[in-house]
Amino acid sequence: MRGRDGDACSPCHRGELYHAITEMVELLREYVEDWQDHLVAAPNHAGNWGLVQLIVLSTDDQALLAE
Repeated sequence: MRGRDGDACSPCHRGELYHAITEMVELLREYVEDWQDHLVAAPNHAGNWGLVQLIVLSTDDQALLAE
């Protein structure tokens, strides 16, 4: 995204971005539980096995893209 002067700018502050990513990881972990419980059999969710495996195998730091 570019500002009026042509410089790159961010639509949100670092703290807001971290909060949004943290919330996304929490929601993905909840989705994994639901997927393993019953969504795996749903045709529109069965193909998400790769995402589920990625979240299952990732630590919170890895899922948060920590350095």
